[in-house]
Amino acid sequence: MRFSIVVPVYNGEKYLPSCLETVAGQTFGDYELVIVDDGSTDDSGAIADGYAVGRGGVRVLHGENQGLLLARRKGLSHCRGEYVVFLDADDALRADALETISRCIDETGADIVSFRFSRREDFSTKDDFAFLPEGFYGGEDYRLFEKAVCAGLSNNLWGKAIRLCRIDVDAAYGAYARLMLAEDLLQLLPIADAAGSFARIEDILYFYRPNEASSTAGFKNSYIDDTERVAKRLLEYGRRWGMGDEAMGGALRLYVSLSKMLADTAPALGKEVSRCELAQVRASLSELSPDVTREVRHMRADQRGILGSVLAGSLPRLLFVTEASHLGRRILGRSI
Repeated sequence: MRFSIVVPVYNGEKYLPSCLETVAGQTFGDYELVIVDDGSTDDSGAIADGYAVGRGGVRVLHGENQGLLLARRKGLSHCRGEYVVFLDADDALRADALETISRCIDETGADIVSFRFSRREDFSTKDDFAFLPEGFYGGEDYRLFEKAVCAGLSNNLWGKAIRLCRIDVDAAYGAYARLMLAEDLLQLLPIADAAGSFARIEDILYFYRPNEASSTAGFKNSYIDDTERVAKRLLEYGRRWGMGDEAMGGALRLYVSLSKMLADTAPALGKEVSRCELAQVRASLSELSPDVTREVRHMRADQRGILGSVLAGSLPRLLFVTEASHLGRRILGRSI
């Protein structure tokens, strides 16, 4: 069997049916579908069970809520395909996604195949960053992919097909059970370490649905610890790969995302709570490196502004530079 598609779902009844229909509509049939109902309290479990009726190669796993990371790990433990494709329950695959990925595998034999995504249901726009040109990266060239992972330019699991034997399926992730931020990168690091080849294709095969109700839509205090834990693991792998500078840049970008999330949520949190949270982010960021201020100077202007505001402990400044970054993206299509 070529593919195992893993769909974790928690209270996703609104979009799960359309997600599953895009699986059923695939032009390539050599796959199995593993749906993990992560303790949903809505009709997600019943929808998944109903979909499985009369369909071979579909398994539905029910269990208590453990979070996205462990739901994916549970799904992985039941996979039998040569490659794994991750699909979130509110997203979708293009009809020829598996066929296109399989063709790339036949042509390259890559351990990891990466493809583009769109925020439009008609797959009409490329809404991700082209971190590497289309092509095959093996041997010494594979280090370019490792460098992109270190730099935080290729964090997601759902934009890739990954050879199952390169995934640390039997590794214990219980200590990360409630990790909600950067869990994709946490799992991608050992995969990138175990793999030896990578292929990038320009086809837009995945629809990513922006979801304000998602688990990471707003700032939570626990995200500070999540960011710190993943940043430390990223730095460990960076040192192992001889890419310490790139990994430091990637770790700092995690803090940029965290800080922007705090700024965007500040009006709802209120000034006093936001200042308290900012102080904790500042303390965590300061522990990342003995000379974190110098490290920040090497970043892009908007990122320097955001982390500079955090290190200065200035909430008004953080709000201003974050809004400027958002404005630059809206007007120019990129941050400034």
